[in-house]
Amino acid sequence: AAAGNDPDTGVQWPARSSSVIAVSGVGICTQSKAPSYSHHVEKFATEKNRPGNISVGRDNGGQEYFADLMTSHGREIDCCSLSIGFCMERSDQSIVQYCGTSFAAPIVSAILATTLEGDEVYASLTGWERARHAKDKLVSICHDLHLSAKFQGTGLVKFPAHSLSS
Repeated sequence: AAAGNDPDTGVQWPARSSSVIAVSGVGICTQSKAPSYSHHVEKFATEKNRPGNISVGRDNGGQEYFADLMTSHGREIDCCSLSIGFCMERSDQSIVQYCGTSFAAPIVSAILATTLEGDEVYASLTGWERARHAKDKLVSICHDLHLSAKFQGTGLVKFPAHSLSS
């Protein structure tokens, strides 16, 4: 579930429930230029970056990411996904950038569902055992961004390499 978009209130319900996967948001560094909202959020994360509150990091491939500090975060976060810079057309036909954990959560759901497709163990389980297996599988496809855990949980959810070649 989406963690929420209020950094002052902590992870929102239902994401704060231990039985739910809580998804926070991150952005890719230098992807957006000023005066965009994405650029503003990246600059804010960079200014707040310090030991114990690491809001800018990089994956093992060297790509830099920043925590979306305008979204909810806390110890309940399980993982993160991109939440910034989604371009959409408004009713007046202008293009605007949107952001928020409501964009990040369905990305995680889609990747996890694709990863579990054809998983015979998952198919054979029910109830809490099935939920635990799904959460364990999720952890296995997370990539550490070297951000504070309250921002990323176990990391950025990415497609496993083998699923991209199928």
